[in-house]
Amino acid sequence: MNDFNALSPSEKTTSDVEKVVVARNVSKVYKKKPALDAVSFSIERGSVFALLGENGAGKTTAIKILLGDVAPDYGAATVFGLDSRRDALTIRRRIGYVPEVPALYERMTVAEMGRFAAAFYENDYWSEYSRLIAEYEIDLNAKIKELSKGLKALVSFSVALASEPEFLILDEPTSGLDVLARRRILETLADFAASGGTELIASHQMAEIERVADRIAMLKNGSVLLDEPLNELKERTRAVAAVVRDASDAERRRLAANFATVLKTDVWGEQTRIVGRDLEPDFETKLRAEFGDRLLSLEISAPNLEEIFIATMTRSAQ
Repeated sequence: MNDFNALSPSEKTTSDVEKVVVARNVSKVYKKKPALDAVSFSIERGSVFALLGENGAGKTTAIKILLGDVAPDYGAATVFGLDSRRDALTIRRRIGYVPEVPALYERMTVAEMGRFAAAFYENDYWSEYSRLIAEYEIDLNAKIKELSKGLKALVSFSVALASEPEFLILDEPTSGLDVLARRRILETLADFAASGGTELIASHQMAEIERVADRIAMLKNGSVLLDEPLNELKERTRAVAAVVRDASDAERRRLAANFATVLKTDVWGEQTRIVGRDLEPDFETKLRAEFGDRLLSLEISAPNLEEIFIATMTRSAQ
């Protein structure tokens, strides 16, 4: 099995060690089916990194490997330069983890949950926990089993944040929550990032990710399809909707040829809509010169993250 900490100096670079997370060629197989297939990514200190993918894409498996809950079959992952398998306990003391289903003891009160968690940390955990609970307007004496799903999520956030972690890992943090709870969680994430904290978020909520993420990685069937800064991804991706009278299939293909990479093409009657990467800068001039008055309309727009995600997933399935 490949061990990152055993790599030679030429393989393990200074920039790798300075990153909060480095995953290199990580693979994991369950029942002969790959959950992760040679996945590599890294997370810069102070950034918000988003893992996007459909159910079963491998997001949760990747998180479990970083937490040391699961060992990779091949490859290696480090957090703070520490091996995720050998140094899992040390790593966990420096991170906050918020799972999709809050890991809370239902029979406890909110206060009892905080005091129980405080025993695992050396900082003034209780003071920070109680401050967060008050900020979220949750009754410390309330039984956790009696709280709404949104309030349970906020208690889970308080448990994770009260240790004042350097790195926050969130697996579908706002899934199924009401608008108020989601807003409070997003505000908390924004405050954590603003204070210099590092975040990894696995989520289906594209609009929320678009608001907070610095870098995006898209997974499908355990493989990385895309990994790049969000601003670069949006700048390089365009959607073109052109209505050309009596356009032939060859002419529609020539429209698509103006992209370095075509992600998705849809045809409705005389309209051709293409989502792609790196559109030629003189595209509109070329199009008007070629089609003249047969070009009935043309719209070039910047698609949002959800549309880019759908187009990327669609292309990978072809």
